Amino acid sequence: MKSGFLNIILLVVIGAGLVLGGIGAYLAIPKTPEKKPEIVIPASAWPEPAPPRNSTTTAPVAHAPIASSSPASSTAFVPANSPTPLPILPPPPRATSTAAAIPLPPLQTTIAAASPQATFPATSPPPIIAATSSPQIVSSTPALPPAQDIDPGVIVGIVCDIKEEYAASDPQYAPVTETGYSRGTGVIIDKRGYILTNKHVGGTFVQKATTTIGYDEVTLTITTRNTGCWAGTLSQGTTLPTAQQIQTFNPLARIPVLAYIAVPLYEPSGKTFSELEKFEADFTVLKITGLAPDATTFGVTSTPASFPYAKLLPVKDIFKEGAPVLSYGAPADASAAKGDFFSTIYILGATGQLSKIEKGNKAFADVPLTVQMNMEVSGGRSGSPVFWNGYVIGLVQAYKANNKTQTRAVASDAILKYLRETHQWEPGQ
Repeated sequence: MKSGFLNIILLVVIGAGLVLGGIGAYLAIPKTPEKKPEIVIPASAWPEPAPPRNSTTTAPVAHAPIASSSPASSTAFVPANSPTPLPILPPPPRATSTAAAIPLPPLQTTIAAASPQATFPATSPPPIIAATSSPQIVSSTPALPPAQDIDPGVIVGIVCDIKEEYAASDPQYAPVTETGYSRGTGVIIDKRGYILTNKHVGGTFVQKATTTIGYDEVTLTITTRNTGCWAGTLSQGTTLPTAQQIQTFNPLARIPVLAYIAVPLYEPSGKTFSELEKFEADFTVLKITGLAPDATTFGVTSTPASFPYAKLLPVKDIFKEGAPVLSYGAPADASAAKGDFFSTIYILGATGQLSKIEKGNKAFADVPLTVQMNMEVSGGRSGSPVFWNGYVIGLVQAYKANNKTQTRAVASDAILKYLRETHQWEPGQ
């Protein structure tokens, strides 16, 4: 018995010695420090390299997605100038005022043409009957401004050099920086050459997205910064198509040259904004400061002393379900397919009806922040002004395509509130 017990103890001691010897040998092996992996962004999400000036057209950068009420899908809002957005995170809840969308006849084949400018009849809300004792008092809402023509010179095509920075929530992944360019539309809102457009076209835009790296799902912070913009306007004498023409054959209007340099002037940001509002207050103001190097080649020798400009009108003053609106912008397909990228952009129209307005939930809790329309738009239309009776009531930022296209725009109310309160800017200056 003692002999067997001693044999067992001897085997345990020998086994422990082998284990300790193996651990010592492993620790004696020199170790190579782990290399910090870089984020690998799907190619479809990378911006295109900035092309040389006067080069042929290349595809625009895939811009930051706009926050929506659902994950990215065929029914989620995506940027109006990005055909392949990254998946997006749901935003915080918001206050809404809803109305059913009105079907819109689809757009048809595009050909070049010119015709008189369209206007729509004013639609005044019914009078408000005040609840009071006898005699009954009838109080009318303020009179709506008269319809006006849209000056073609207020429509602006924009191309900006941009830098995009991708930073992962997981520190093991090194940041990635890419350069490229963005393309969009804008509208002049001040005689001094102030251009209203989207932040994700001509400003600094930060958004969150999720992607898969290997077997990990990683949250990315994507920061897009404008590093220089060129802008061009429709020529004087251009005739914008009517709503009826847009719905039938949608003629093109041509911006012959991006003649001006534009720099950031005003951009909404700050701690007073909720996370939702940081995404959806997607507007910025650029200022035309001089001529682009190519301008003289195309016969533009000076900037105007005073620019034509469009007037902003609060959408809450005219909102009515089904009210007709139209927009003019530079879709990516028309811009990219026509000749010299830096000298030619084509503008197309779009028509639709108002369907819903939504307020913010902090800084813009008292005014509409976005307006939705059943308007047919396509990639490239970011920054297109939305007109009602010749007044700008919104700025196209995103769309979703399902059975019918729904377009979302930044409401003029939020834009006016920010410019008035932060910069003491008044329309018509």
